[in-house]
Amino acid sequence: MTRIVVDRLRAPSGASELIEVTGATDDICTPCPHRRGQLCESQAKISALDARHAAALRLIPGEQLTWGDAQERIRAHVPPGALSQICCDCQWLAYGMCETALAALHAAPSDPPEDPEDG
Repeated sequence: MTRIVVDRLRAPSGASELIEVTGATDDICTPCPHRRGQLCESQAKISALDARHAAALRLIPGEQLTWGDAQERIRAHVPPGALSQICCDCQWLAYGMCETALAALHAAPSDPPEDPEDG
């Protein structure tokens, strides 16, 4: 997971990193001991979490977008405090890391759209 999150998404060029929405376990799930092939031991819980995230961010399996575009969707559709509903039942919610990251994302300046006349 460090290789993906730290080395790629949080790298200086991370916003341009292409990601794909999956309907099953993905690369970030690889080291998890609960992974069972393309599913999870807690698949019903994960499917419910994934459905709430997909609805909030207007994502569909197979969709590809850049990490920067994903962050813009998060800014547009997930206000601070919303994780208590979107991520209810998630074991990590109580630790506050995700809410802290969401607040930081909202506080950070977003990249301005490129001016076509600058190109």
